Amino acid sequence: VNTFVFVSEGVTGQYTAPKTPVVLDQQGCHYVPHVFGVMAGQPIVIKNSDTTLHNIHPLPTVNTPFNIGMPQKGMTQIRIFSKPETPFHIECDVHPWMSGFVGVFAHPFFGVSDDKGVVPIDNLPAGTYTVESWHERLGPKFQKITVSASDRKDLTFTY
Repeated sequence: VNTFVFVSEGVTGQYTAPKTPVVLDQQGCHYVPHVFGVMAGQPIVIKNSDTTLHNIHPLPTVNTPFNIGMPQKGMTQIRIFSKPETPFHIECDVHPWMSGFVGVFAHPFFGVSDDKGVVPIDNLPAGTYTVESWHERLGPKFQKITVSASDRKDLTFTY
């Protein structure tokens, strides 16, 4: 759970970011989802569903950081990260236990594991790739794969 799986090397071509936003909610003094990915240029709607002050403070090294106070329930903000960047931390300066992670990608070949640890990555073109699995505490693992146009590959990352 909460493990990114993404193609980290080998993707070529240009991919247009979806216009549909990803929602990051501050709910029960937690970031929901805890781990998520977007394409560079895809909007992120940041919501505060709690009746208490929160702030969202992403800590990227490539993208421009920001720190937004959200003192009221129902407040929303929209932000966009414009450059691809490996997963980075999001914190709340008001509630130090609030923590999350976002990865920003130039392509759509990424996902976050579900409660069974599965991450489907669909429509990967034929080619040779490095696939990375990244967990906030356990770190990264890598596997090389080659796929043809009709291949379906199952990878297993063991921590």
